[in-house]
Amino acid sequence: MQIRNPRTGKYDFDLVEFSAEQVKKIASNLRQHQAAWWQSGLELRIEQLQLFAAEIVKAKPELVKAVAEDTGRWSESEIEVDALVQTINRWCKDAPKLLDVVPARAASIPFLEIQQQYYPFQLVGVVSPWNFPLLLSFVDAIPALLAGCAILIKPSEVTSRFVKVLADVLAKVPQLQNVLAVVTGGGETGQAVTSNVDILCFTGSVATGRRVGELCAKLFIPAFLELGGKDAAIVCADADLDIASSAICWGSMVNAGQSCMSIERVYVDRRVAKEFKQLLVEKVSKLRHNHPTMTEGQVGPVISDKQVAVIEEQFFDAKQKNARFLCGGELVNLGGGFTVNPQSSITSRQRC
Repeated sequence: MQIRNPRTGKYDFDLVEFSAEQVKKIASNLRQHQAAWWQSGLELRIEQLQLFAAEIVKAKPELVKAVAEDTGRWSESEIEVDALVQTINRWCKDAPKLLDVVPARAASIPFLEIQQQYYPFQLVGVVSPWNFPLLLSFVDAIPALLAGCAILIKPSEVTSRFVKVLADVLAKVPQLQNVLAVVTGGGETGQAVTSNVDILCFTGSVATGRRVGELCAKLFIPAFLELGGKDAAIVCADADLDIASSAICWGSMVNAGQSCMSIERVYVDRRVAKEFKQLLVEKVSKLRHNHPTMTEGQVGPVISDKQVAVIEEQFFDAKQKNARFLCGGELVNLGGGFTVNPQSSITSRQRC
């Protein structure tokens, strides 16, 4: 299958689509190595993951380039790679305390003792989304690896260019490579992953999450589902409005708003609403597209082409209901890719 470049609109990357049989074989291989990984002890697992982090740092330019080509934004891609390294280091630091076993205690029956023990799931599946493709592929995988699990990851088919670079990184950490595999493809590949693991971590839409949850229920395996939300910010009358407006501008516009934690609603005390609104509109209106190059401007393209029609419908619905657009309110076509315009006027630009 092919991957679309969100900046040009062209399908310019061939992605390997793993079959159900291939996924099953890979899952079986991971299971065979999981026991040795678990029995090797936490100290060795930390050592291997820190080696993994060091190799990611070395490969940062290639990883940033691959993620940026899939997402159309540069600064967030640099942040994403750095955040993955920080995530690994944080979990490695916290793991000894989190996985520490509580001493045995006397039971209510005099001759018995009770002791809590942790045992890892043999194989954990991760199905991750397209908005932060590298980081969200590992946000659940890292703690699971430290706990002694084997991991099978299926990133979104919309943004999987980084997988080739990641394979080169993993090749330099052979013990980790035995218990960590990444497969690529569409919905059928994701279904095959779900059908071959003992527990699944999914991040994505409510519609897909519902289907994933139903499949996991049929398979009698646990499912952790992080789905879409409607995150709100609250601005009280005594807030520093300059700081609040800057924070909310960033929190809603970073990665062009394509984040599960992106602010989508703001509730403002009516006593400061007018001043806050003015500050926020001024700051959003100053944002610029990262066009013609990714290193300029702050607003990147719509990553998934399926979202273009969704955004158009939302704009149309709002206008039909007499919503007032204080800035932006249009989709623009820049070089073949689509971007939500943050500015007040786009008369000089081609409309979608």
